[in-house]
Amino acid sequence: MGEPVIQDISLHLEQGELVGLLGSSGVGKTTLMGILAGVDRPDSGKVLLEGEDITGTAGRVGYMLQKDLLLPFKTTLDNVSLPLVLKGMKKSEARKQAAELMARFGLAGSEDKYPHQLSGGMRQRAALLRTHFLGNKVILLDEPFSALDALTKSELHRWFLDVSAQMGLTTLFITHDIDEALTLSHRIYVMAGAPGTIQTELAISAPYPRPADFAFSPEFLQAKRQLLEAIGRQN
Repeated sequence: MGEPVIQDISLHLEQGELVGLLGSSGVGKTTLMGILAGVDRPDSGKVLLEGEDITGTAGRVGYMLQKDLLLPFKTTLDNVSLPLVLKGMKKSEARKQAAELMARFGLAGSEDKYPHQLSGGMRQRAALLRTHFLGNKVILLDEPFSALDALTKSELHRWFLDVSAQMGLTTLFITHDIDEALTLSHRIYVMAGAPGTIQTELAISAPYPRPADFAFSPEFLQAKRQLLEAIGRQN
């Protein structure tokens, strides 16, 4: 047996929370996500969903990797509805259910377009809707906005906060961007070490959703200082 990648990890998500996960590359964040998603099985420990042991059981929560992984030969609507088809739903019913949410996800009018015809932001919206159908209310996101330019990222942040609130989503997301974590998160975990462990948990006390000028507020600067100090202590 090789050396462990992560060790003694304990974290929780409350219903409706957005929780950020920060840490340097190679600390085990993606390994942790794979375990939580059920695509990998830990050597010890359990993953619980509302008290039910789902360790090693894929498909109980949605999981979106950094790349959108949309199938190039399928339309947006068929890409989005694919998880429902894989669960055994008739294609016509799956497409109907997906179509009902296209507008809410900012995808109205793109139903018959192929991935290469979509902007980066539209592709991420489609990938997020597909992830929602994979796991309903709990979703895991691995750097979902990292490939976007700053303006598109800011727009998608605002949109994602609105959609999360409307649909009651519970989200754990990996990011290397401290500002992004502070903008989106109710709480933030910091991973560090080898093997990786949770070193710090920080609750963001500012009103939620964050006001437009939050990045200029004393609360933001104080929280950012705390995170930088926490990360610095581990490097």
